[in-house]
Amino acid sequence: MGSKKTVASLVITEKQQAMPVITVLKEELKLGNRQIQKIIRTKGLFLDERAVHSKTKVKAGQYLKVLLPVQEQIRVTPTPIQLEVLFEDPWLLAVNKPAGLVVHHTKSKSAPSLIGGVADYFISKDLYITPRPVHRLDRDTSGVVLFAKSSAVQTELSTLWHTDKIIKEYWALVEGAVTSNGEISTAIRGKSARTTYFPLNQYAGVSELRVAIQTGRTHQIRVHLSSINYPIVGDALYNKKSHLAARRLALHASSLTILHPKSREQLTITSPHPRSQFTELLTQETTQP
Repeated sequence: MGSKKTVASLVITEKQQAMPVITVLKEELKLGNRQIQKIIRTKGLFLDERAVHSKTKVKAGQYLKVLLPVQEQIRVTPTPIQLEVLFEDPWLLAVNKPAGLVVHHTKSKSAPSLIGGVADYFISKDLYITPRPVHRLDRDTSGVVLFAKSSAVQTELSTLWHTDKIIKEYWALVEGAVTSNGEISTAIRGKSARTTYFPLNQYAGVSELRVAIQTGRTHQIRVHLSSINYPIVGDALYNKKSHLAARRLALHASSLTILHPKSREQLTITSPHPRSQFTELLTQETTQP
């Protein structure tokens, strides 16, 4: 096993009793077909530390370990970064992305990225798997980013991403006094887009909003709010004429609700609003809608 590292592991339950190993890989661990083929080809299936065949039937209480050679697994350059984990289980990892960090590697692969940080985190836990982001956030947007631990889970969630089965909510600080709920459905670059917003608090010249999107077009919230003259604070692209000083873009992915790919139960992952980074603009409250 020297050159092989853990892809996944599981203690067999009564419910899984008598399942063939390959069924456990597909239905319980949600591994993709290509990855399973590599595991079988490289003889990486072990029950209670003994090598087994993919058709071997499991027993309750046994410990299943799935291994792959390192060169078959990681396709991302690991980069140590400070990573805040919001949720983790055998199928998913959710982290809090800071503003100013890209999700994917740029052309300069030596520059830090969230995906590189997640790869390093996995290695620290002796999991030699490629991080698979289910979605992305702009470089300057902070908040919840969800990663799948297998291609099958990534595909399933990505397929649902632009449906009402995924609820994506954001916190935003915008210029102007927003006093009522609203909806924007203007197409972006020829593609349908829908954004709803709800005022939370008003301050001198700015408003806090809760924003929800179903679609996920590039810069959707920034484009839509700017189009109705409520541009986001700190947006150098869509709010160039602003006279307000801000350290960063005031947009944060605060909540993500999904149907868990294994349990089929609703899972909500949250990240605290970054209000402390905008204290100079949130000191003069005027009204509470």
